[in-house]
Amino acid sequence: MPKESKSDKITYEHRISRVNDFLCSGKTAEEIWLFVNNKNAMLKAFDAPIWDVSIDMVYKYVQKCYSNWAEYLKKERLTRLEGYIAKKDFLYEMAISKGLVKEANEVLDSKAKIEGIWVDKVSFTNSEGNDINNIEIKIQKREDIPNE
Repeated sequence: MPKESKSDKITYEHRISRVNDFLCSGKTAEEIWLFVNNKNAMLKAFDAPIWDVSIDMVYKYVQKCYSNWAEYLKKERLTRLEGYIAKKDFLYEMAISKGLVKEANEVLDSKAKIEGIWVDKVSFTNSEGNDINNIEIKIQKREDIPNE
């Protein structure tokens, strides 16, 4: 197999995009490698692109796709989370401005659930089934939400 040459950034991004499409259609890295190197006689009929890359390079493209997906989903989740929190802040301000203290507290409780710091009421019992009253509970934010 000839030595691989480094592709330019545009070619690299195009290949990542194509590999992404292949992955979304359920193809494996091996199937992608066969297709892009035109190794399968059946695929030659489809005039498949010839990238002349190793299977290891295809695995790198696949890994980059997975990394892109993870980054996108993290940003999407944070965007949605910030949107929910902003809505809760607005509802809280509306409730306070109208003197609706009970509703304001409910909004704060639901905001705490979204932020991951809400703990539902639980009862602790010992092995005999008796309630245990003096338990210290530490509440921490979830680690996957950045602390900014």
